[in-house]
Amino acid sequence: MSTMKSEQQVEAAVKSYEDVDSWKTVIFLYNAALKEVGTKLEILNDEFQHVHQYNPIEHIKTRIKTPESIVKKLKRYGYETSIENMVRYINDIAGVRLICSLPPIYTGWQR
Repeated sequence: MSTMKSEQQVEAAVKSYEDVDSWKTVIFLYNAALKEVGTKLEILNDEFQHVHQYNPIEHIKTRIKTPESIVKKLKRYGYETSIENMVRYINDIAGVRLICSLPPIYTGWQR
């Protein structure tokens, strides 16, 4: 009986390790995607400066949701906590915020 329990504990430990490894892989992929998007936005901003002598992007900020936030959101949506559900149902795991300055626009409206 204790051998069976020990085997189950080993299997649970292996499963837990695989889950952690999968989690790290998924977060790595989201981080890589954010870096790629950030680089493209910086290049776009540099190109705009070169062509128009103007930088529309003042600030770029990226973020990845914390594991706690992801779990809370899955539970709030009524889904089991799993990597598959995280990728399928959480649409804001990674995010980019751009702060842009725009020149004044003449609307033609007068009082």
